[in-house]
Amino acid sequence: MRSGTSFFDWTLFKKNFSRFWPIWASYLVIWLFALPIDILASFGGRSIGSIEGYYFGVVSSANAHLWFALFYGLFAAMAVLSHLYASRSANFYGALPVRREGIFLTQYLSGYAFVVLPQIIVAVFTAVIGFAWGAAPVLPCLAWLGVGMGTMFFFYTFAFLCGVFTGHILALPAFYAILNGLAVMVYELIDTVIERSYYGFAGFGDAVDSLVEWLTPAAVLRHVDLSYNRRTAAVAAGGEEYLLIYCAVAVVFLVCAFFLYKHRKLESAGDVVSYRFVRPVFKYGVAVCVGLFLGFVTSEIIGEATLPVMVVIWTVLGCFAAQMLLDKTFRVFKKWKGALAVGVVMAAVMACVVLDVTGFETWVPDAEDVKSVRVSLSTRSNLYDDGIINDLTVTDPRVIEDLITIHKNAVEHPAFGRGADEALEISLVYRTATGERSRRYNLRFRSSDVNTSGTAAWALEDIYANRALYWEIYGFADLEKQLAAGKRLKAVDYDYTYLGNNTDPELSYSYFADGGGARLAFSSYGDMMSLYEAVKKDFFEGRIGMYRVGDDRDYDSMNSRKLRFYYSADETDGQDYVVLDDDQQYVSIYGKQYISISVTPESTNTLEVLFRLIPEELKDQGLLSE
Repeated sequence: MRSGTSFFDWTLFKKNFSRFWPIWASYLVIWLFALPIDILASFGGRSIGSIEGYYFGVVSSANAHLWFALFYGLFAAMAVLSHLYASRSANFYGALPVRREGIFLTQYLSGYAFVVLPQIIVAVFTAVIGFAWGAAPVLPCLAWLGVGMGTMFFFYTFAFLCGVFTGHILALPAFYAILNGLAVMVYELIDTVIERSYYGFAGFGDAVDSLVEWLTPAAVLRHVDLSYNRRTAAVAAGGEEYLLIYCAVAVVFLVCAFFLYKHRKLESAGDVVSYRFVRPVFKYGVAVCVGLFLGFVTSEIIGEATLPVMVVIWTVLGCFAAQMLLDKTFRVFKKWKGALAVGVVMAAVMACVVLDVTGFETWVPDAEDVKSVRVSLSTRSNLYDDGIINDLTVTDPRVIEDLITIHKNAVEHPAFGRGADEALEISLVYRTATGERSRRYNLRFRSSDVNTSGTAAWALEDIYANRALYWEIYGFADLEKQLAAGKRLKAVDYDYTYLGNNTDPELSYSYFADGGGARLAFSSYGDMMSLYEAVKKDFFEGRIGMYRVGDDRDYDSMNSRKLRFYYSADETDGQDYVVLDDDQQYVSIYGKQYISISVTPESTNTLEVLFRLIPEELKDQGLLSE
């Protein structure tokens, strides 16, 4: 005897397709125009170029999968779960001679079919065009389809899970949008509030940043794409490991959605949150987010000093607002105990921050405990060449002690007052035996303290005077290794832009290697090396590549004059790899490295050699007299 129940209902499946046809029809039409029709319109000929255009069309269109999945995955889930959001339709589906499991499977598969069947049709049409042109379209079209199906599987399943959790159709897109970006939103809120509260706070570190990115699916899946290699005429997927991970997560989401749907109560239709065990999470989660966001906004209006109080007040109000959404009434003030509890907890947290219970603001490491420091620093005395200290890892004990001295001055003098004429922006990441600690300061100090031991000016000047350190920073150490291994300098450029008051346009020069400007001409390789040796001599004598505290030199002028020494550090001994973009317009050159260093009026040895090469330009710059 046949059973009166089923695990899949074909009639319901077909009904969904006929009822919600605008979703799959619009998705199909958009993709037909975006891929096969666009390829036919743009590359209708049978030339080799049209075949490459075919591959580029497949590759470039794959980037749109993410955005289509974000929106059409939501639309499909809203359609097939719409029966949950009204008591009449929920009771009707509950009375069908189909098991709960069957309804779940039917609705899920029909919604997924809305967006997958159009992808299959588009892939077939695109493959047919490829065969007609003599291309090899099977693997490219399968790769395109695989990226599309995988991306859609994750976002559709995620939206489906959000839809099962709620009993209101408008709550589904709200939850879906919020949860897709919840991690980064909460992270930015916490980061902003703590940065306002803790002097020197520099973020939570790379590990937390990476975790937050993984909890923001769109941020990771944007790295999933296709690429075309002109040499091998092959289309390959990139970032497919990310897609596989999120597909595995989607399987977990699907299992959770299945059990939630199976035990869902029909009377929850119309509720913002359908399951009681989720209601406290929703209530207090909304309270904390509202408290952090509106607390920060309000304090920006009435004063930063009010931030802790505003966060507590808005947390309490946010708790009542969440209760109103859950109870669907404004009469929620009788449930004040939960609001009081979350308010007390938030007040305790903000008190710990304000009072610096953890000692965050006053912490300064001991030099012997620091293994290395990753540092970035910027002052008004920056020469914008390769000597800028940006994300530099330091292990030299002398430099580490100087950095700790600057850190200590920032802690002891957070708002240096009278006489401060120098500013320093510094970021420090200490690596110790117990892990990493980050700090960031905008420090003001007196340049006149440059000879006073223990001051920020003294420590910064000691860093500037460390020629061995800057030898590494500029890249001379690496260049010397290449020269010792038999490599050779490839070319030298002199970049210059006239900054004087003379308005004669003929006195404006610009020599850039990749801009088509002049490259210094040498009669022999020995002459090229003589310029390099002159720069080295000036460097160790403190006449070039030298920063100074309280420097009154014309940095704008010095930043306009640079030497670039090109050399190769790869196994091809400097062979250039020229890569054109899709329109064959822009050129990127790989296989080259160079050192850029600003030419100063004091660099007499360097100027002496340059005078033999470009005497007139040096005279126009005021570096040499007539």
